[in-house]
Amino acid sequence: MHTAAKVMLAVGAVLCAIGAGIWIMGADSVEFDIENDAAYDGTSGTWDYPDDDYFSVYVKDGTSCSGFSASMTDENGSSVDFWGSDNIEIMPCESWNSTGDGFMDIGYINADGPGEYTMESSSKIYVVGVGEELGEAVGGIFAIMGSWMVLCCGVSFLFLGGIFALTLKEGGSQMVVVQQQMPGMVVPAVTHMSSPQYEQPVQYQAPVQEMQPPQGGL
Repeated sequence: MHTAAKVMLAVGAVLCAIGAGIWIMGADSVEFDIENDAAYDGTSGTWDYPDDDYFSVYVKDGTSCSGFSASMTDENGSSVDFWGSDNIEIMPCESWNSTGDGFMDIGYINADGPGEYTMESSSKIYVVGVGEELGEAVGGIFAIMGSWMVLCCGVSFLFLGGIFALTLKEGGSQMVVVQQQMPGMVVPAVTHMSSPQYEQPVQYQAPVQEMQPPQGGL
């Protein structure tokens, strides 16, 4: 296989591998993964609330709304914000919305500011920063779009490499003859004439003199 074909095929394979990797990472970022991306999950414990995003509260499908309760208490023992609303606001049962991926959106966080909070709930809850997830999803979309460009370049290189592999032949070894010149020898210049030409000698012809008759007679 010709060297040019090998190079094109190698570059195409590398670009395709890079493009596929970017695609996978982008697709993973686009996915809204509540269980793995939760800032807090559980039925009891503490949460260092950053107050830098809008946080939604989720439970798994099948969780009973009847008798469900959840609280979020600050270091001062208060479970409500400045306006008197619960730090963790749970919506009425008729407002619980299924996300379609095994979870239900049941509420949101109202806490006034950052700090460590004590979390209690009758069933396991998942608290997720919606803004962060949205930013990751947008970044994932751009990553997927970029991966398309890289994959297109990789496929183009593979296509050209395949053409080169079919059309270009590896050149055979060539013998180079080096003519050594003896010292003092002048090599005549090569002209366009295939063989030397010589001028033909010009033959000399004596002029023919006309015979004049003698004057005066005999």
